Order: sequence, then C-alpha cells, then structure tokens
Amino acid sequence: MPDIRDRLIDTAVRPLTDNAEMRFSATELLRNVTKDSGTAGEASVARWDAVDRKRGWRWILPWMLMAAISAVVIALEYQEVSRLSEWSGWMSRYNFLHPLPEAPMERVAASLGERDRLLLFGDLNQGDKVLRMEALWHSEPTNPAFYACHAVTHLLEKETLPPDYLETARRIDPENSWFLYLAAGSEMMKVVKKEQKPTKRVAGKVVREIKTYKILDPERYARTLQLLEEAGRLPKFQSYKTEMMRARMRLIPQRTFEEFLDSQLCMMSMGTGIIHLRKVPDVMAARMMQLADAGDVEGFKAFSKTSESLLDKMTAEEPGTLVDELVLAVVAGVTAEYQEHAFKKLGMEEEALRWKNMSARLQARAENRHKRPFIVDGKAVPAGKQTGLFFGDGVEMVARHAEHQPPVTDAELEPGRLFEHEMASRFLAHALWVLFLPCAAVLFCYRFCVTAVSRRLSLRMRDLLDFRDHAWVIGLGVLLPFLFVMAVNRLTPLGGREFGMRGTLMMLPLAHFVGLWLLWLVVPVQVIRWRLRRRAGHFGFRGPRWWD
Repeated sequence: MPDIRDRLIDTAVRPLTDNAEMRFSATELLRNVTKDSGTAGEASVARWDAVDRKRGWRWILPWMLMAAISAVVIALEYQEVSRLSEWSGWMSRYNFLHPLPEAPMERVAASLGERDRLLLFGDLNQGDKVLRMEALWHSEPTNPAFYACHAVTHLLEKETLPPDYLETARRIDPENSWFLYLAAGSEMMKVVKKEQKPTKRVAGKVVREIKTYKILDPERYARTLQLLEEAGRLPKFQSYKTEMMRARMRLIPQRTFEEFLDSQLCMMSMGTGIIHLRKVPDVMAARMMQLADAGDVEGFKAFSKTSESLLDKMTAEEPGTLVDELVLAVVAGVTAEYQEHAFKKLGMEEEALRWKNMSARLQARAENRHKRPFIVDGKAVPAGKQTGLFFGDGVEMVARHAEHQPPVTDAELEPGRLFEHEMASRFLAHALWVLFLPCAAVLFCYRFCVTAVSRRLSLRMRDLLDFRDHAWVIGLGVLLPFLFVMAVNRLTPLGGREFGMRGTLMMLPLAHFVGLWLLWLVVPVQVIRWRLRRRAGHFGFRGPRWWD
C-alpha cells in the first residue's frame, strides 16, 4: 500500500492523466517540495476526492453566482452612473447658452403633471425650445411672466426678440420698463462699438483713458435711445425671473440622489436676460459722451436722469441669482464712470464729484476684492478650505465683492461641502471598479508567462480551499478593508469633511479610495497565502511573514 506522501502526490496530479509528459513533470516537481504530511495529507486527499466527485457542476456555480451578483449591482448602479456621467459632462462645458441634454429633462417631466410640466419646460411636444416657451405664454396670453420667459428664450436661441415684441409687452404690462430695456440691450451689438484706448504713464503711474464709442447704425441708435427714454419714464421694473424661479423650484423632484442631479441640470439650464441688460449702459455711455462733447447741458441733464433711472430700478428689484448682482456691479461701474466724465466736461463739478466718489468706491471694491479674506464664523480662512469644489468659487467670489462681507457660518457651508464629498465618493467608488478591469486584464495575461504545469497545479491547489477559506478571504481581504476605509472616510476627522475638496486639491477623499484599491490588491493575497499554508503547507506553501 503506498504511503500517504505517494497517495497525496498521485491525487494531486490526477487531473493530468490526459498528458503523460505533464503528469510526469508535475509528479517530479511535487516530490521535490512535498514534506511529510501526516493527517494533513489525509485531509487533502479526502478533499480532492470529494471535489473530483462533484466536478461536473462545481465550476459552474461560482461563475453563475458572480454573474448574478454583477447583474444586480449593475442594475442598481446603472442609473446613478449614467446621471453622474451626464451631470459631469454638462458641468464641464457649462454656460448660459449650452442646451440641456434631453434625457434629464424627460425624466423630470415624467414625474410632473401636464400643467407643472408646461410651467417648467413649456410644451415638450414641440421640438424647438422657442416653440416650447411660446406654448407656455399662449396658455395665459396676458401673463407677463410667461411672456418674459418666451422673450428671453427667443433672444437666447435666435438672437432676436419675438415678432411684435414691443406691441405685446406694452399691451400686457404697459408700466413695466424691463421689456423696453431688454429690447434696447438686444440691439446693442448692432448699435455701438466700444473703442479701446491705450494706457499711458503719468508720474510713474498707469493712467487709463476713458473709452469712446463708435456709432455703427445711426437709425437703430436713435430708436434705441427712444426706447431708453421711454423706459426711464415708466415706474415699474420687473423681470419676473425670481417669481418664475420660485414657482419652478417647488416643482422639481429631489427625493433621491438621481432626481437631485436631474433637477439641478434643469434649473441651471434656465435662461436669463440679465446678460443683455449688461449692454444697455454702453448705449447710454455713448449718448452721454455725445451730449458732453456738444456742450448740451440741458439735454445731458435730462438724459442723466434716464441713465440713473436704470441703475435705481435694477438696484430696487429683488435679486434672483448671484449673476444678477455681478451684472448690477458692472452696470453701476459703467454708469458712474461716464456720468462723472460728462459732468466734469460740462463744468458741473458738484455732480461730477458725486459720481466720482461712487466710481472710486466701486473701483476700490473691485481692486481690493481679491485681497479681502473670506470670513467664516468671524475668522479668515484660506481659499477653498471650507467651501466646495463646484460652488465654492461662487460663494467666495460673491462674498469678496462686498466691502463688508455678510456673516457666513460653517453650518451654512457644510451642506454643500458634504454633498460634494458624497458625490465625489460615489464617483470614485465607481471609478475604483473600473480600475480593476485593467488589473484583471494583467492577471489574465500573466497566465501566459508561466508554464502549463504550474498553472494546472495552481488550479489543483485551489481546490483544497473550502467554503470557510473563501469566507475568510472575502471577510478579511475584501469586507474588512472596505469597512475600515469607510469608517475613516465617514466617522473620523481623517475623512476631511470639515474641509472643502478645492482646498485639499481633492486629495480627500481621493486618498481613501486609492488606499482601498491598494488594500484590495494586497490583503486578499496575504489571506489566501495564509489559508493555503493551513490547507497545503505540506506542499511547501508559506504564509505571510507575520505567520512564519
């Protein structure tokens, strides 16, 4: 009767009976490395005998289980991955004029009633965005807010206002000057052109001469001035953007992470006419310089009130977005600069001084805003330390525009910061799985770097691992590193959630997921070595060093 060592080797090479040369090589290799095994050898023989009896379906079950788990994970994560892909793609090229992808809009619209869908997107049965918003206006032809949405959309999409725009605006909202200012702003690029003036040095200081304007179309210029004078006499200035934003914000779904991303894309794609109002002061500046050069004091006094009227009305309107405030600062700067220049040229020093002081304050605020610290909870903090990556620049920029920053607390910044940490963690989690694809490809290619004997014997040794060994590998090699990294990421200060990702250059949470990737590459291998030493140490397998 052969001893246990011979039976152990014969059982190990049993799958190689189809190739006598490979069987002989494997037998000689095992004779050189196999030690006295005793009861461990008997256990290995019994394990192999049991595996060989069940070999028909045994190899299929793990692959079926893996395929089932993969299908479930893909089904659960597909929507989130697709939303993140759409969101990041649109954000990377975001501007006010870039169209929203159709898929997010369709998903949000599917959760709304017909009336709410019309209010948010217009008539989606129309392929053209202009026709969609026109349908919203036609649903209530006397609603000035709906007509304002239609007019802005028409201007952004086609660079012109709707036909009979002024007649319609005067009919449904006769006292509202905003419609007239929008009409004037839409013509600016065809009316005047700002001419650059070279700078010069006086007493070692750079002196910038005031820019002049060239009239491109005198007839259109005259019509634009008439619109501005008419608008200056009207008492009301209302763009309806804030009211529409409030109404739309109440409609968008935000119950899940996927709904939040879709809704955010929808809201950020809503157009605004404020950019065109930014151009109105240029037409006014050109007219003020004309009157000053002609020495027309009375004419300039009248037009000065028209120019100041726009600034007063824009200041009095309730702001809807941060962009509104930035445009208002530009309008105020242009108005003050050219009012001062014209009053001074006409010898009206008192009025010139008033506008000079305003211009100086605006200029000083603009020059110093980059030097102003960002104050959180009464303390100056470095840029990006406590704000987010995507929206932090906007918060800090707006805060620095104010000479005296409004109070900002960390509690107000925390939700946006935590949201970005969570979104980055989700994105990196998906990227981590993608990163394992090239790792799997490298492992697959490695099989071609070893001999067939070594590869076949490795598969045979793997059969010695039973369910308990696989549980150890999954528990210690996969779950434990995952739980450890997630605990560090979410439950300890090392998670860095009190810091903005921009301030840390996104090193957190990136470092956590890189660490998890390295742990998943190293720890399972060490656990497998440990279990192989337990099951097949008599074949010369050595465990990790801390077990040796």
